[in-house]
Amino acid sequence: MPREDMIMPQLGESVAEGTILKWLKKVGDNVAYDEMILEISTDKIDSEIPAPIAGVLAEILVEEGDTVPVRTVIARIETDISQPSSVSIPVGEDQCVLPESKVDTLLNDVAISENKGEHTGPPLQSKRTQRFFSPLVKRIAKENNISLEELENISGSGVGGRINRQDIEKYIASSSASSGEVTKVVPMDSMRKTIAKHMVASKKISPHVMSVHEVDMSAIVAWREQWKDHFYKKHGFKLTYTPIVLHCVVQALKEFPWINASIQGDNVIEHRNIHLSMAVALKDGGLIVPVIKNAQHKNLINLCQSVQELSEKSRNKKLVMSDLEGGTFTVTNAGVFGTIMGYPIINQPQVAILAMNAIVKRPVVVDGDAIAIRSMMYFNMSYDHRIVDGMMAGRFLQRLCQLIAEFDVSGEP
Repeated sequence: MPREDMIMPQLGESVAEGTILKWLKKVGDNVAYDEMILEISTDKIDSEIPAPIAGVLAEILVEEGDTVPVRTVIARIETDISQPSSVSIPVGEDQCVLPESKVDTLLNDVAISENKGEHTGPPLQSKRTQRFFSPLVKRIAKENNISLEELENISGSGVGGRINRQDIEKYIASSSASSGEVTKVVPMDSMRKTIAKHMVASKKISPHVMSVHEVDMSAIVAWREQWKDHFYKKHGFKLTYTPIVLHCVVQALKEFPWINASIQGDNVIEHRNIHLSMAVALKDGGLIVPVIKNAQHKNLINLCQSVQELSEKSRNKKLVMSDLEGGTFTVTNAGVFGTIMGYPIINQPQVAILAMNAIVKRPVVVDGDAIAIRSMMYFNMSYDHRIVDGMMAGRFLQRLCQLIAEFDVSGEP
């Protein structure tokens, strides 16, 4: 029966490799067309990948934890359906096609840069033995000073005794325990490495300045408390503070276009559309920043729906590259973790990022000299001092707080 190749897709133009996180099917399992078959991770996104054709999973060529270049054949599906000699894996707007004639070339092409630690071919093979070590395993070994000779003596649980990520991490942990050390070496995953790289780059690119304003959320807190049960029954998800703030942010950005801008050389690029990036914390750690496109055209309910949809897609690894691209201004809600004062780093190439913090009841002065208990929240905004100065940032935050104070709490959401 014919077998069709399944390849490592390219999730974005700049993505060069991907890591197999988990196979959702095993060899011999039936797979339906477009059924999710595995999870992969790149330096930009984690995603589930669907089967490009119906049939039986005949071979798994790349094990969990292994990293390979894009367009590498990672599995083969046996089918009696006549198909073209190349198949594509649809993932959002990105598609990758591997002609059959290229397979042998890719499998034999092992190009390695010793100085940079880069690789452009399939998993690497030890010169002393016939064992294969993936780039991920070799990288972890190098980071933990494990020699090739030591690596060859580690038992592998993969196909043919191949060593996967779990094997080498277990070996490192056991070695540390036997030597009496009380520390644990945990290599960064691809998402954490990407976050680290972007944050360091942002601090180098943008001269960060921060302004802090506080806002009285009491009226909104009372309004949400009144309508939250009704909202849930009507829409099927919770009414949170984030879309309310986003709604006010959009109105303020319309009045301050340079806060919704980016820098290109010596030019300021004013974006006519407001694409709001919102930071989402993931279940297993890490952070991802999907984008609400054309937020200026959305009302409060639309924003509530967008926040809910993108949050669910983020936590269930359903995002595609188009969900992550094009943001012009970022809002992050550190308050959900009880943070009362956050100091965010700008999400390049944007020029500002706003942090919502925890809503805390405390005594404040109201109506002249009266003291009352109010629900207060701090807004922290980091901005690029190359084009946003303290006056502009202060006026923007002042207007945002005014919009929140004037938010319509007269009717149901």
